[in-house]
Amino acid sequence: MPNPVRDVHTTRFIVLGVEAETVRVEVYDLSGRLVWKGEAEGQELPWHTEDLTGLPLANGVYLYLAYVKVGDQWIKLEPQKLVILR
Repeated sequence: MPNPVRDVHTTRFIVLGVEAETVRVEVYDLSGRLVWKGEAEGQELPWHTEDLTGLPLANGVYLYLAYVKVGDQWIKLEPQKLVILR
């Protein structure tokens, strides 16, 4: 089931269960085009639902890949869906 994003406010990607040093997220449209990417130290990455140019993403379904750095190792999580509904 996709994770819905219903407003233009900040959405947060949060890592639970491990002590992450860094979180990296890449958001893709359904054609596979990278529309946003971000990285932050710690277990939380804020995203303002904008694209790579800073404009708000259109309503729709997107896929995201999340990577978590623990120690010297990057762990790639399974792709997930998210839905933007404004």
